[in-house]
Amino acid sequence: MVEKTRGLPGKQTISRGLKKLENLKGLILAGGFATRFKGKKCLALLQQKPLINWVYTALEPFCQEIWISLRPDQEKIVFPAKLANTRFVFDENPGAGPAAAISTALKVAPESAFLVVPCDQPLLKKSLLQYLLKKFESNPLLEALAFSDEKGRLLPFPGIYRKGLQKGSLREIFKTCRGEIIPPAEWRTYDPAGLSFFNINYREDLKEAAKLLEQTSGSAACS
Repeated sequence: MVEKTRGLPGKQTISRGLKKLENLKGLILAGGFATRFKGKKCLALLQQKPLINWVYTALEPFCQEIWISLRPDQEKIVFPAKLANTRFVFDENPGAGPAAAISTALKVAPESAFLVVPCDQPLLKKSLLQYLLKKFESNPLLEALAFSDEKGRLLPFPGIYRKGLQKGSLREIFKTCRGEIIPPAEWRTYDPAGLSFFNINYREDLKEAAKLLEQTSGSAACS
């Protein structure tokens, strides 16, 4: 078994002005070992709210269901009540990286596309996610869609994926499928400061994230 459900996904209301695409599910990656963070990163608090809740709240308006990717040894983690009806998918190859985690989710739901975000990107901009979905919807042949920075480096999350790899890097997905990478000239219109790509790698990053939230009036995940 690679997936289990704690309760059944409840019916969700579509937010005004937002559209949930058919067969689009959210996937929160929380199966990393967090060796630099030294602890359960997904449950670490930012402004008194677990990191995973920030990500869940950002994805909720866009996805019919939201799944969480974990290692098998994380099965007994107690998640916040907000996630009580979430489906949990357990990595077939723990430690193999995000491409493998995406592949595992697609084995469970092969007809779906996944809007994928790690649990440590709490400053997601709704406007950027809307643009990502608009691009994806406009090209039904796309199998992978993500972003790049000014140096041409792949920014894989947030991203939408119909294809994963059990071995290899995320960049290899774009080499082996119909993929598109959105350059900064396009995406900075929707997230000028690039807040959506801010990662919590170390505990000190929580302080920086809190400062950024204060500067944006705590609106990063809802504007």
